Amino acid sequence: MTKEEGLEKLKLILEIRGLASQTRNNYKSAVIQFIDFTGKEDMNEITLSDCQNYIAHMIKKGYKPRSINTNLCAVRYFTETVLNTIYSRRQFPNIIYGDDQVEYEL
Repeated sequence: MTKEEGLEKLKLILEIRGLASQTRNNYKSAVIQFIDFTGKEDMNEITLSDCQNYIAHMIKKGYKPRSINTNLCAVRYFTETVLNTIYSRRQFPNIIYGDDQVEYEL
Protein backbone atom coordinates (compact mmCIF):
# COMPACT_ATOMS: atom_id res chain seq x y z
CA MET A 1 0.00 0.00 0.00
CA THR A 2 1.40 3.40 -0.96
CA LYS A 3 1.39 6.46 1.29
CA GLU A 4 -1.41 8.00 -0.78
CA GLU A 5 -3.52 4.83 -0.60
CA GLY A 6 -2.99 4.61 3.15
CA LEU A 7 -3.97 8.23 3.68
CA GLU A 8 -7.08 7.85 1.52
CA LYS A 9 -8.12 4.79 3.50
CA LEU A 10 -7.51 6.68 6.76
CA LYS A 11 -9.56 9.63 5.49
CA LEU A 12 -12.47 7.33 4.61
CA ILE A 13 -12.39 5.54 7.97
CA LEU A 14 -12.26 8.84 9.88
CA GLU A 15 -15.20 10.20 7.88
CA ILE A 16 -17.24 7.04 8.47
CA ARG A 17 -16.48 7.28 12.18
CA GLY A 18 -17.94 10.79 12.15
CA LEU A 19 -15.02 12.62 13.74
CA ALA A 20 -14.93 16.40 13.61
CA SER A 21 -13.13 17.96 10.66
CA GLN A 22 -10.37 19.38 12.89
CA THR A 23 -9.78 15.97 14.48
CA ARG A 24 -9.57 14.33 11.05
CA ASN A 25 -7.07 16.98 9.94
CA ASN A 26 -4.99 16.52 13.10
CA TYR A 27 -4.89 12.74 12.66
CA LYS A 28 -3.93 13.04 9.01
CA SER A 29 -1.18 15.55 9.77
CA ALA A 30 0.24 13.36 12.56
CA VAL A 31 0.20 10.27 10.34
CA ILE A 32 1.92 12.13 7.49
CA GLN A 33 4.67 13.23 9.89
CA PHE A 34 5.07 9.64 11.09
CA ILE A 35 5.19 8.18 7.58
CA ASP A 36 7.70 10.80 6.50
CA PHE A 37 9.78 9.96 9.57
CA THR A 38 9.89 6.27 8.62
CA GLY A 39 10.94 7.08 5.05
CA LYS A 40 9.06 4.01 3.85
CA GLU A 41 7.27 3.93 0.51
CA ASP A 42 5.25 0.77 1.27
CA MET A 43 3.03 1.25 4.31
CA ASN A 44 2.93 -2.52 4.84
CA GLU A 45 6.64 -2.35 5.75
CA ILE A 46 5.99 -0.16 8.81
CA THR A 47 7.07 -2.00 11.95
CA LEU A 48 6.81 -1.77 15.71
CA SER A 49 10.40 -0.54 15.68
CA ASP A 50 9.35 2.40 13.48
CA CYS A 51 6.65 3.30 16.01
CA GLN A 52 9.02 3.05 18.96
CA ASN A 53 11.71 5.05 17.17
CA TYR A 54 9.12 7.74 16.44
CA ILE A 55 8.32 8.03 20.15
CA ALA A 56 12.03 8.41 20.94
CA HIS A 57 12.37 10.97 18.13
CA MET A 58 9.56 13.12 19.51
CA ILE A 59 11.03 12.96 23.02
CA LYS A 60 14.48 13.97 21.74
CA LYS A 61 12.96 16.85 19.76
CA GLY A 62 11.38 18.17 22.96
CA TYR A 63 7.72 17.55 22.13
CA LYS A 64 5.44 18.04 25.13
CA PRO A 65 3.91 14.83 26.53
CA ARG A 66 0.43 15.89 25.45
CA SER A 67 1.62 16.41 21.86
CA ILE A 68 3.41 13.08 21.88
CA ASN A 69 0.31 11.26 23.11
CA THR A 70 -1.90 13.03 20.55
CA ASN A 71 0.44 11.93 17.76
CA LEU A 72 0.62 8.41 19.18
CA CYS A 73 -3.17 8.13 19.18
CA ALA A 74 -3.24 9.05 15.51
CA VAL A 75 -0.42 6.67 14.58
CA ARG A 76 -1.92 3.85 16.66
CA TYR A 77 -5.29 4.42 14.97
CA PHE A 78 -3.58 4.32 11.56
CA THR A 79 -1.70 1.10 12.27
CA GLU A 80 -4.80 -0.58 13.69
CA THR A 81 -7.44 0.49 11.18
CA VAL A 82 -5.48 0.97 7.96
CA LEU A 83 -2.60 -1.49 8.34
CA ASN A 84 -4.55 -4.01 10.47
CA THR A 85 -1.60 -4.24 12.88
CA ILE A 86 -2.25 -4.02 16.59
CA TYR A 87 0.57 -3.38 19.05
CA SER A 88 0.09 -3.71 22.78
CA ARG A 89 0.31 -0.64 24.99
CA ARG A 90 3.48 -2.11 26.48
CA GLN A 91 5.05 -2.24 23.03
CA PHE A 92 3.75 1.13 21.86
CA PRO A 93 3.15 3.09 25.09
CA ASN A 94 1.61 6.44 25.86
CA ILE A 95 3.79 8.90 27.73
CA ILE A 96 3.44 9.57 31.45
CA TYR A 97 3.33 13.22 32.40
CA GLY A 98 6.18 13.77 34.90
CA ASP A 99 7.41 16.96 36.55
CA ASP A 100 10.27 17.84 34.22
CA GLN A 101 10.82 14.52 32.53
CA VAL A 102 9.02 12.22 30.18
CA GLU A 103 8.66 8.57 31.11
CA TYR A 104 7.22 5.60 29.28
CA GLU A 105 4.02 4.19 30.71
CA LEU A 106 4.33 0.47 31.41
